[in-house]
Amino acid sequence: MNHNVTRRSFLSFAAAGAAVVSLAACGGNSAAGGSAAKAAYAAPAKDLSAELSYAIWDAAQKPAMQKIVTEFNKQYPNIKVTIDVTPSKGSAYWTKIQTQASSNTLPDVFWMNGPHIKLYAQNNQLLSLDGLVSGKAVDTANYPKALVDLYTVNGAFYGVPKDFDTSALFYNKALFKEAGVSEPTSTWTWDDVKSAGAKLSKFYQGKGIYGYAGDLTGGQTSYYNTMIEAGGTIISTDGKRSGYDSAGSIAGLQFWRDLIESGVSPSMQQLTDTSSSDMYTSRKLAMTMDGSWTVGPAQKALGDDLGIVSLPKGPKSNQSVIHGLANVIPANAKNPAAAQAFVAFLGT
Repeated sequence: MNHNVTRRSFLSFAAAGAAVVSLAACGGNSAAGGSAAKAAYAAPAKDLSAELSYAIWDAAQKPAMQKIVTEFNKQYPNIKVTIDVTPSKGSAYWTKIQTQASSNTLPDVFWMNGPHIKLYAQNNQLLSLDGLVSGKAVDTANYPKALVDLYTVNGAFYGVPKDFDTSALFYNKALFKEAGVSEPTSTWTWDDVKSAGAKLSKFYQGKGIYGYAGDLTGGQTSYYNTMIEAGGTIISTDGKRSGYDSAGSIAGLQFWRDLIESGVSPSMQQLTDTSSSDMYTSRKLAMTMDGSWTVGPAQKALGDDLGIVSLPKGPKSNQSVIHGLANVIPANAKNPAAAQAFVAFLGT
């Protein structure tokens, strides 16, 4: 996999630039972040007493997060952690976080993503976690370099990666079998996808079932990957230039246009109205490029008909872009020692 390109990395620059005015007057405690960056982290005493709020946006993950809190409390029994879930649908989570940042009432620990990290870090809203690294409470070598780089802003490390995801080729075994088409393998190329997709779409013509599609409303599960696989780039390393006009990127985008124009894939309007993930779990797609976070719903919907292999190889490679969430702490944290202990635990 390609660990040098992160999900929607180009959007992190756009998001920070577009929203910088809204947080410019938040009055974050930049001194707190600066002092923390210079001192190695020292684990707090086991009897440290504190109450922490932990803000997340995925209710489905709350049970797992609660189990982690339970394990954390075996080491720090007097640090009470309350998990606060605000669904991300409709941007409710980020609206709430922005409001809290403006009033200096951010949660003690909260989830952060790539498109928002620069906005909050550059406006002095986050505590630098360099001390966790220098104090060896967190080993950044445990994470893909792309994620460490993503959560490093102006040389300071602000987010301990919570997870990371990647993309693969999902397929429906039953649809392949019925159509008499051989199932995908890890050696497949773009041409194999086009050929098999054409056979499948022709076999199921008139039934609303298509051979192949990806989520063209979001690049991680479609065109980011093909752009990279064709030798293109999404954005320059310094974040100042778009890579969309490079020959490889154009070839990667052309791959999707060809599939739509040939009828192998649903139209852009169809993919806008109904996500490829929903079409796949509804058995309307024989193949789709999707992310690791959809494995659970796909398995629930398809059972033994679910098949997954690595991405088909493009002209240059079969790489996949990645993204991952991080746990961050506000610069004006009320209990910085307890918050850092919890974040360090979350990242081990």
